[in-house]
Amino acid sequence: MEFKKIELTDKPVFDKYYKKYPQHSEYLSFTTLFTWQAYVKFMYVVLDGHIVIKFENYKNKKVYILIPETDSSVLKELIPRLDREGYKSFSNLTKKQTEDIEMLFPGQYTFSHKRDSDNYIYLSEKMASLSGKKLHSKKNFVNRFKKENEYSYEKITGANIPECLEVLNAWCEKKECSGESVSAESCACTLAIKNMEALSLKGGAIRVNGKIVAFTLGERVADDMAVIHFEKADYNYKGAFQTIFMEFVKNEWMDVTFINREEDTGDEGLRKAKLSYCPEYLLEMYDGSKI
Repeated sequence: MEFKKIELTDKPVFDKYYKKYPQHSEYLSFTTLFTWQAYVKFMYVVLDGHIVIKFENYKNKKVYILIPETDSSVLKELIPRLDREGYKSFSNLTKKQTEDIEMLFPGQYTFSHKRDSDNYIYLSEKMASLSGKKLHSKKNFVNRFKKENEYSYEKITGANIPECLEVLNAWCEKKECSGESVSAESCACTLAIKNMEALSLKGGAIRVNGKIVAFTLGERVADDMAVIHFEKADYNYKGAFQTIFMEFVKNEWMDVTFINREEDTGDEGLRKAKLSYCPEYLLEMYDGSKI
């Protein structure tokens, strides 16, 4: 069983597989696997036509397996084979996957919910308008931004990528990019925006007085869902984050039902912010281990 490093040229392999088995977790998107490799060393192998991914946890150095969402019949074949090869720990399983594994191998695996890794899922229709009492505070930020700035929305293209990178660099400085996780996010975002076309990403930006002050990147991962991978803005413009999010959904993602805004990583401020948008549901993530 020989795992190989994930390269950009491997995207067609993942695209073909994910067309048959659509993914809703941001962790399994090819963009995530490819762009975050400076932080997490993802590798993959194709077993009997099915993709299996492994990585080493940067904290405890433990090796975990990621299995894309598939049919239970696939799990029935893959898990014993992985077990024989010594792979007994799984990460970022969906609730359904844990139920399927328990049904197939009763009492053989234990699972733990990873609240910090749950994906926040929103209705695109609500995010495009931010209407309603529960989202009133978010709409106020947008209204303030509109009142204080004459702005325009535009798609990200090769022509404005350098300006977006300037926003990213300013964000990184504000966040003191010497921190490992922030530095890794900056590297991942840079890799994503420089390879937008190859990664099939959509991007949107907001321009004020001739200057880009916010941008975002996302992709469709299933017929009914898009994932927003990165969202950066100039902190000097109040309401820029809320406005770029609303405009991006309104202009690019009205043909999907759900918007996945990824996890909060256990950051209290980020959790509060993501909950304040009133998610439709949380896509729960679990770790699993052989007993």
